[in-house]
Amino acid sequence: MATLVALIRRDLPRAETGARMVAFFEELAEARSTYLFLPVVSGIDAHQGGDAAGPGALRLDGLADRWASSGAAQLASAAFVMAPGSERARDAFLVALATSGWGKGTRRLDNARLLAEIARQLRRLRADPRKALASVRKDVMDRGADGAHARELVAIAGEVSERAPWIWLETLFIVENWITGPKFFHHAFEVRSMPAPG
Repeated sequence: MATLVALIRRDLPRAETGARMVAFFEELAEARSTYLFLPVVSGIDAHQGGDAAGPGALRLDGLADRWASSGAAQLASAAFVMAPGSERARDAFLVALATSGWGKGTRRLDNARLLAEIARQLRRLRADPRKALASVRKDVMDRGADGAHARELVAIAGEVSERAPWIWLETLFIVENWITGPKFFHHAFEVRSMPAPG
């Protein structure tokens, strides 16, 4: 964000729109709300992946339903009960929830700490899925045939990261929104038109 603000100040030093953009972006940074750009980034990611219409069926689909008896799936389903049509995000949330705590035993986290942990795991799944899944992969190797859930999570996360990595970002946007709560920005602005290139 600091780089973007510096570029706007350099390229639009006297423009009223530039000043409004700087004020808005600085307010976003101060409010820890830069996550609001995630839908744009995930949309670009999908478009550049040549799959803007969607990746089709994924192993991720219906994960919370298949694992309905698990506590993690029940938590994910409860978290998304007021978000109809967000089944993929719910299932990606479940992957992040299950893999972030893998091998750590029973933990008691308040909602804020749990959501922060899930947000960190979603970022790791997007940036470096192998590292994000290291403890799950280790369990697959250690337990062999007994590690069915671990194998399923590794397969699901690998497929999402390969075919539709923007799903991690779309889910992260929802989680970050829950973390920060409703926001009001004093310096919001709207881009009404863009000049044609060239």
